[in-house]
Amino acid sequence: RIKTAKTKNKKKELEKAKIYKRAKNESSTLTIREFKIAGATLYWGEGRKHDGMVGLVNSDPKIIKFFIKWLKRICNVPQENIRMEIHLYPDSDVKYLTQFWSNITSIPKKQFLKTQIDKRKNKKAGKKGKLPFGTAHVYVYSGKSGKYGYRLYEKIRGWIDGIVIE
Repeated sequence: RIKTAKTKNKKKELEKAKIYKRAKNESSTLTIREFKIAGATLYWGEGRKHDGMVGLVNSDPKIIKFFIKWLKRICNVPQENIRMEIHLYPDSDVKYLTQFWSNITSIPKKQFLKTQIDKRKNKKAGKKGKLPFGTAHVYVYSGKSGKYGYRLYEKIRGWIDGIVIE
């Protein structure tokens, strides 16, 4: 019997779905330690590493959501100490995307900093639509206690250095 391309493709898609589901189940329940390490490595790769301020920039809503969850649960950062700033393009719907990021992160819009619009003229046309949600910038503000500024930054650096295999 000759297998058609459509049949082969369907079989491959089913196999991919099975692999994905199995892998998702393997990592769906993290211990506190694993969650701490996962967040620290995310910060290590994507986080702001200057000025002693904890922050992260990314365009992937899942990464931003994970990071905020990590800040709250592992770093004990109160939600009111988390600020968001979104960077968009001139053709972006600012109101819609502000609401989108607020919904994704559960950060109230009143904690959003001024939206930044990229108005550079030399942006390539081929980039249009590549970042449909723009980029979200998450910042942790120290607050009056000073607990979440450089102290948190140094703690995260310590976690990262504790992970590093030399």
